Formats: sequence, C-alpha cells, structure tokens
Amino acid sequence: MTDQLTDAILDSLFVGIIKGGPGSGYHEHPGRPGHVGGSLPSGSPRERLLTKPIPMGFSDEGIMEFNEEAARLDLEQFQRQALMNGANDFARSVEKIAGHPMDWTLGARAEGGGLRKHILAFDITGTDSAGERATMQLRLKPENRVLELAYTRASTGLRQHGLATSILETAKRTALNAGMDSVHLLAVSNQTNLAGAYVWAKQGVKFADDYERNRVMERYMRFLHNEGHGKTTLDHRTANPIDIANDVIDGKQTGRDFLVNTNIDYEVHIPVR
Repeated sequence: MTDQLTDAILDSLFVGIIKGGPGSGYHEHPGRPGHVGGSLPSGSPRERLLTKPIPMGFSDEGIMEFNEEAARLDLEQFQRQALMNGANDFARSVEKIAGHPMDWTLGARAEGGGLRKHILAFDITGTDSAGERATMQLRLKPENRVLELAYTRASTGLRQHGLATSILETAKRTALNAGMDSVHLLAVSNQTNLAGAYVWAKQGVKFADDYERNRVMERYMRFLHNEGHGKTTLDHRTANPIDIANDVIDGKQTGRDFLVNTNIDYEVHIPVR
C-alpha cells in the first residue's frame, strides 16, 4: 500500500473526528459521539489508529468501497470506525483459530427503498489455501438504532473453537461503539451456517418475541415426539433458548440434541445499553 493511498484511506475514515463530535468536545480535542461533555484521547487519527489497526489483509479497494457506501448513508465517522474495528476483531478471531493468516475481503452496499438508503450491509470473508472459509455479515440500521448480525458461516475446521461466542461479543461491542441500542441476530444450526443456535442459547440470549418462542417450542415438541422422548416441563409462555439448551428428559440432554442436530433457527434481540 503506498503512503499516499494509506493517507487517503485514513483521512476518509477519520475526517470530521478531530474537530469534535456532536454535543461535546473541548478546544482541539474530539468529542465523544453520543455523549455531552468530555473528549476523546488526544493524538492524531494516525496515532490512535496504531492501537486499533485496519486489518492487514483487507484490500485498499474493499476499504474504499466501504467508505463510499457508508457515505451514501451519511454515516458518522465513529460508526464507520466501529464497523471496521468489528471486522478487525472478526478477522483476528478466525486467524487465531486457524493458526495462520488468511486472505480477507470486504463488501459493502447501501440498501433501502428507492433513492433513499438507510441500511449498510457489510460483509467480511476470509479464506486460506486449504479451502477454509469464514464469513460474517453485519447490517447497520441507524434509524432503528439496531445492528443486525445477518449471518455467519464457517468451514468445519473453524467451528467448535469458540468462534460463535467471539462473534456474538464482537457484534455487541460493535453495536455499542456505533451508538446502536441493540443487536438482532438469527441463530442457526445446520450444515451451512455457523452453529450458533446452541452456543448462543447457552450465552443467555432471549427470543426476539412471543412468535419466535412459540414457533421454536412447537418445533421442540415435535422433535421430542418424533424421537420418542417424554414430555418437557418447560413453560411455553416463558421459555427462552437457554431453557431449551438445558432441558433434560429421562437423563438425556434432549434440548442440546435439538439445538445442535436439527435444522433450526430463531431470532434474538439483545440490548447493549
């Protein structure tokens, strides 16, 4: 990457930050977005970037595309940086599991009805020479103050090593840093997607609404019947994913079996503030 191109990328990421955020800032210190009073740490954008670097494997073109699409939504600079930091965290988590660097690509597109765009879809994909692959898509919805973890996919060799837990933490941290109020995600268990249905259930996530609760509980009842298990004592009106994950019938971990080995998905809402 040339010095001039590096400068252009950094300027596009940080323009506007050093003059102060909305409602705050003192003298030449940048304000803290979303806060009244106080300032961000001193130092140039390039100095601050040293502590949270742009992922080494992401191409110049991918970063430029991200900034162009983010500009179509008039995203605040702190929101752009929150997403880039989230991408960096995801890449680091995957490479730690893989045990070696991977090739990374970014994809971004502004979405919405007509000419007015109000959603930024942000894709991060890593691959290596052995064919291992991991993908995460985030969808930022500033008007709704929501970050959606739209989907995650990972090759078999990258699963069962804490990746699902790491992704959930990355999504929550990214949402908070981007000024969002909550994370929405679709927990899935099948052969294509990262098996977050059981892992995220054990993290204590809750169903997005009563519809999701009733839908999954009905599936669980059918599963128990088809597998010849007894009836569960779970309350259909209050059960959450962790209750299903911990359900044991006749000494068998029926809830875990259901969430891990069946093609199941459910929507989750996680407040981050």
